[in-house]
Amino acid sequence: FTLCTPSAHSTRYSGCTDKDRDWALTQLTPQPIAVMTEVLDFTPPATERHYIRCLDDRVIFPAFQMETSEGWPHVHDMATGHSPFLSHPEELAGILHQIASA
Repeated sequence: FTLCTPSAHSTRYSGCTDKDRDWALTQLTPQPIAVMTEVLDFTPPATERHYIRCLDDRVIFPAFQMETSEGWPHVHDMATGHSPFLSHPEELAGILHQIASA
């Protein structure tokens, strides 16, 4: 199983420059599927939680993100794909700075 497929260009790295996308593809390694299927007994931490939704995500679909973040006290929306750290780093840094400064 490899993530370095043509579909990674249009899913994981949509909105990224060709240069950033090509670099990111060289960084991918296989990931065990169990991390996506294992059920966790999770108690939310006592600290404030924030959720950053990527509304153009083609990996974790926005509808699922909406459901997942329902009831979260702080939700931040970005009109980006799955990798805002590459496609919109300044905007993501601004949100993270806002969170850290609160």
